Amino acid sequence: MLYEDFLELLKKNDITVKEIENVLGYSKNSIYNNWGKNKKIPKHAVSNINLYIELLNLKKENQKLKLKIESSLKTVLSDEALSIAKAKCNNNNLDLEQYISSLVIANI
Repeated sequence: MLYEDFLELLKKNDITVKEIENVLGYSKNSIYNNWGKNKKIPKHAVSNINLYIELLNLKKENQKLKLKIESSLKTVLSDEALSIAKAKCNNNNLDLEQYISSLVIANI
């Protein structure tokens, strides 16, 4: 990957060089000086950047799904029941969707 493509990829995914610096373990000056001077990005860095972008996209999708599940649960459960379920999940390190599903299945 060329340095210009790298900068465009970061811009497209709304990622800063400082963020990549922390993720990859490179200093910002090393990225600007070495990669910019050589015009190429190290192959292992390219694969790590792509994996990081994939992780960010998965996190965004996961957050959307959680919000969708919570809004769906709110229409089915009262606010009090939902807060009790959330507290139980937080105390026992459980996933809210799985906990609610297990309660539903247990009562069928």
